[in-house]
Amino acid sequence: MLNNVKKEFTCLLCGSSALVFYDNLKDDLFGVPGSWGIVRCKSQKCGFAWLVPEPDKSQIQSFYVNYYTHEKGNNKKIELKNVFEKIFYRIAKILYSLFRRLLLINLERKNLEYMFLRKRKGKVLEIGCGNGERLYKLKNAGFYVEGIEIDEKAMSVAKDKYNLRIHKGDVRELNIPSNSFDFIIMNHVLEHVFEPVKFLKECKRIIKKGGQIIITTPNFDSFSHKYFNIHWRGLEPPRHLYLYNTKSIDILCKRAGISKYKIWTSTGKTEFIVRDSIVLKKKEKNLDRFSLKDIIQIWYLQIKFRLLNLFKKDMGDEIVLIAEK
Repeated sequence: MLNNVKKEFTCLLCGSSALVFYDNLKDDLFGVPGSWGIVRCKSQKCGFAWLVPEPDKSQIQSFYVNYYTHEKGNNKKIELKNVFEKIFYRIAKILYSLFRRLLLINLERKNLEYMFLRKRKGKVLEIGCGNGERLYKLKNAGFYVEGIEIDEKAMSVAKDKYNLRIHKGDVRELNIPSNSFDFIIMNHVLEHVFEPVKFLKECKRIIKKGGQIIITTPNFDSFSHKYFNIHWRGLEPPRHLYLYNTKSIDILCKRAGISKYKIWTSTGKTEFIVRDSIVLKKKEKNLDRFSLKDIIQIWYLQIKFRLLNLFKKDMGDEIVLIAEK
């Protein structure tokens, strides 16, 4: 509970008043002990949200001891009870694959996988590069790549397995030369970053004239958040310090002195956000396997939210920002 935290808040981004949105959240993903809340700005023009109490910077490293970037894949098993379920599963899987192609979900996933850099060239710096999988793909596609990571376990994988050049620490403390990279990319990193305005200003300094900062981050106003509420994968206390919607990302860009940018939302990876949200919901009931009903729900929500996003374009599950210097 937030007994030791004040109940009146001022938005860290726009200065409007803010209220507690969630209370007594636990880390059901990676087991960091503690309890947190989330506060959200009341302004309809902002909607910025943040974690309370705010962790001390010295604590951050300990939040990533068991983080997902140390290993690849999700080992959650599917439990099919009989022959009928196995047949139904196979038919549903074929139909789902067809819908993914027809709705261009596969294409969007590929664009997200390469952070919209397919068929392009240049120098790429990935902040929060994790175990280096994306950088390795970009390197093989002809890019010059470097990474930044605070998690030592993930960083060692990137170095030892993929032979990548990785810097340890905060980009604001590494003294990277100005105008030295064509692209800075961040996949689900912005929500982990203290003082995001200063952070984005530093990224702008590092990229060349005409270069781009490409960011994806969970959308607090997303379909999946409204559907799963406290079990939404995007909350992830205590690692997700700040949570954005398209309006608050717009304010962030302006405050960072960025004037040329595009913001939209994506449902390309809804399937995985929904899957992990169901995992969180199941943990509450001590369940560890997916039933056929769970799989159908995942596929159904991927298709449903994809179609809804055609009409409600600011409610996709991830925000995409491409900012240019």
